[in-house]
Amino acid sequence: MTNIDYVIVGSGPSLADVTAAVRAATDSVLTETGWLHPSDDRAALRVIADPDEGGGWVVQVYYAGDPVRLRHELARTVYDSLAAATGWDLIWDSDDTEDVLAERIKSSA
Repeated sequence: MTNIDYVIVGSGPSLADVTAAVRAATDSVLTETGWLHPSDDRAALRVIADPDEGGGWVVQVYYAGDPVRLRHELARTVYDSLAAATGWDLIWDSDDTEDVLAERIKSSA
């Protein structure tokens, strides 16, 4: 099984907004198939609809050969960039951990 890191974006922003923000954060090239490829050719990302939250998105972070540290660094870059540049609800999770690695939820009050 492929181990993946996930940056989960709460409902609100569009697919185009999330994709553009991730592309900018990782200096990635967007392919016709919707995959984002940063300059490190072992890495790939994609933004898909969150199956658990209508209107939410999941940024899947893959790294060929599964070097966990490098995948976590890339996912952390995405999470930190989105946290700094947006007001979106964010969760960073990984197949490698039992607990969420980071979370920023806007107060609804």
